[in-house]
Amino acid sequence: MSDDTAPTTPTSTSTLRVPTGWIHSPLVDHVFMSWGWLVGLVAFVVVKQQVGLKESAVILAILAINFLHRHITFPLVYGDPVVVSEREKSYFGLPVLLLIITAISVNVHSAPDVVVDGKHLVDGAVELHVDAKFEGQRVSCRNAFNGDIDNGGRIAPEWLLCPSPIVVSKADSGMRFGLALGADKSWVRVRVVDKATGKELHRASKWSSRPLFLLLAALSVLWTIWHTLMQKMGLLRVYASISKTGTPWGDRVFVFSWFLAVLFSLLARDDVRAVAVARSSFARVVDGIVAPLSPLMWTLSAVAFVVALSSTWTFIKDVQARGRVAWPRLSFALSLLVLYGVLCVDLVIGYAMLGLSHSLEYLAFVVVFSKKKYDRVDDDSVPMVRWTRRPWRSLAVFVVVFWGAFFAARWASSSWLHVYIVGSSFLHFLFDGWIWKVKRPAVHAPLSGDS
Repeated sequence: MSDDTAPTTPTSTSTLRVPTGWIHSPLVDHVFMSWGWLVGLVAFVVVKQQVGLKESAVILAILAINFLHRHITFPLVYGDPVVVSEREKSYFGLPVLLLIITAISVNVHSAPDVVVDGKHLVDGAVELHVDAKFEGQRVSCRNAFNGDIDNGGRIAPEWLLCPSPIVVSKADSGMRFGLALGADKSWVRVRVVDKATGKELHRASKWSSRPLFLLLAALSVLWTIWHTLMQKMGLLRVYASISKTGTPWGDRVFVFSWFLAVLFSLLARDDVRAVAVARSSFARVVDGIVAPLSPLMWTLSAVAFVVALSSTWTFIKDVQARGRVAWPRLSFALSLLVLYGVLCVDLVIGYAMLGLSHSLEYLAFVVVFSKKKYDRVDDDSVPMVRWTRRPWRSLAVFVVVFWGAFFAARWASSSWLHVYIVGSSFLHFLFDGWIWKVKRPAVHAPLSGDS
């Protein structure tokens, strides 16, 4: 937390020591801080090798863990009156402001108008060919059809599980297609075919979007990447503080030079951009800018790689600077390099693993930090003190409540869940920036074992 003020009066002046170099212990640090994400990687490998299993199940599990980590920030803020008092107007006003902004962004949209030759179609049919990435997913079909729908399945008032293709008969000209996935994008392909022969009479396609929400989603993705890297650097600084090795500038160069080397190489690769374009509208914009600059991307990647190698050499010398190897710090740095390697091999899996590692780190760090901080406090009127008195029960209740909300929301409307995740992500980013500053005594002391 910020400033030197503790939330309440300490129970004693005795110190709380951690095993040498570790934030908590070798087991907890290895499982949660450094290498726990390997479980997700193994799950992806198994799914790829087994017929009938889908990567979407693994991604859903990662999203559920990510959902927990975003919301565990809120008890840290609203469960400590001293923390709330530091920025009371922001902590209560910002959620309302972001709710308004997100609501406006969702409602400012342009659905594609598809007119088939300006004719009333009597003998033909319009087939909506859902792209492969949409297959089997819940897709919003607002004001989508004028006529009977034959999709071989149950039709809900708002949601439709869309196979490929959907056949709409008795379609009128000027019909409006509002196919939306994730509430931020719409890609519609329309074919007019002769019912008897199956011959194609007309083809039309159109892209539409909610531009303001698309901007929010793009900012959320970019901020997520920055936020994830800053957390990696923050944990390196925590390990550095405990082991008395390294420098802030050296850690920053290490984390970001390797990331830039990977990023520029990915931007230069046609196969990687094709994967991104197939999954993201924002990537289509980036691809149009970056594709002609592929040689420049390779050059920038090479420059960043040289800087990364130099920073790694300096890092290795630093972790041995005090006459012994700071293994916890070295293990964490190595796990980051392996993550970057996975990202180079597979963009989707690598991005998912970065997200999973980030979530596991954060959840473990919050539990460890809260226990060390509030064990010193003797005031049960502070909600976080009561939380840490029974940490496992509190965490179990938290998981049940928020996973229940996550899966219920996904079942009811995956589109609106996506809207909520994007909108609320900014609260997580901003709150984290305010409450976590390792150089501040109120944050540093519980981690270092100082009174």
